[in-house]
Order: sequence, then structure tokens, then C-alpha cells
Amino acid sequence: MKKELIIRVLPSLWKQVQDYSERSSEAVPVLLYNYCMFLLDEPSWNVPYEINRRITSYHLKERFALDFPLVRKSVMVDPELLTDVARLAQAKVKTQYNNSFKVNFPSVVRMSLYMLIRSKGYEMQESNFYSDSYFTKNYSLNSEEGFLAKMDLLYHKYKRVPTAREYAQLGGSVSLSYIKGRFGSYSQSINFYQQNRSVLLLDNQSIPYNKKITT
Repeated sequence: MKKELIIRVLPSLWKQVQDYSERSSEAVPVLLYNYCMFLLDEPSWNVPYEINRRITSYHLKERFALDFPLVRKSVMVDPELLTDVARLAQAKVKTQYNNSFKVNFPSVVRMSLYMLIRSKGYEMQESNFYSDSYFTKNYSLNSEEGFLAKMDLLYHKYKRVPTAREYAQLGGSVSLSYIKGRFGSYSQSINFYQQNRSVLLLDNQSIPYNKKITT
């Protein structure tokens, strides 16, 4: 039984979907259903872009929304079919991008519509929206390694996870305000650090340490 799903999509993509719907004399839900069946029947496809993107900075979220204003659209979907496609897409996202976050239905529908329209020979508009390199360059904070190295240095110094004040006092790049924007809060950055150093934190002497690290 089909159910209504609200998705946020680029107006240009939705316009192309409607155009193809009119040309093929098939309603959008039918097009979507058939293409999802195709994705399950031919599972060798790759995810065309990182559909599980995360923007952790509020400032960058605002910027992304201004650069790519999405519109809300309603589409009827088959939940069981979409669940199967989402499960397959999630496995591909993990393989291609090492991203284990659970993909959601709207992202899978948007991906499917994009792949459908592209397969029908439409020239993709606003291509930067689908570009992983463009997204990473403009909407991601990519100093995770620098943050880990800085935390390693401080952990080595204090033999424990540093406080926010101790982190700020070290100065240099990957500042306290920067990581708050990247992770949401200092405590969240600590969670990230502990996840990445879970084994090493059992023995502080085994934490990677480089005296030449510059901050």
C-alpha cells in the first residue's frame, strides 16, 4: 500500500521529472516505482553522489540553503519497496564513502529521481548540488586529522582528555570555536576523539605523538 512521502528537492530536478512524466504519460509515483524496481533488479549500480551528507556547522547549513533552495514536494511511495532500495543504497554508501549513517527515504527518492532523469538523457542542472568535491570544498569542515593530532598532543601532556580551556590555551589552528562549529559542542568533539582513539586511550603512552606537530 502506497503512502505519501514529503521530500525536499531542487525545483529544476522536479521540473524535469514532471516533464518526463508528461512525455511518457506515466504519473511520477509510477515512474518512481518502476525505477526502484530496476535498481533492485540491476544491483550493480553505484550511488551517484554522497546521499548521506552531513553539514555540522549551522553557518554552513544556512549557506547551503541559500545556494540551493529546495522545495517541498509530495510523492506516493511503496514503503516496502523503498525500504529495500534504501538498504541497498546504504550498503553502497558505506562501501563508496565509508559512511555508516542510516540513509532516509527522502534521500533515496531524490537519488532515484536524479538517476532516472539522467538515464533519460536530460542535462542535469545545478550540477554542483550533486558534486561531492564541490560539497566537501564548500560545506564541510575538513580538519579532523588536525583536531585529532592536537588532542593527541594535549592528552600526552595532561595524561587525560583536556578541558575546553586547556584546548583553547594551546592556540593555533583548529581553534575551539572552529571545532564547536564542526561538532556542535566541545563535548561532542570529545566523543569523536574517544571514538577514534578508543583503543589507544586505554594506554596513554600508545597514543600517536609527534613532537614536530605544529598547531
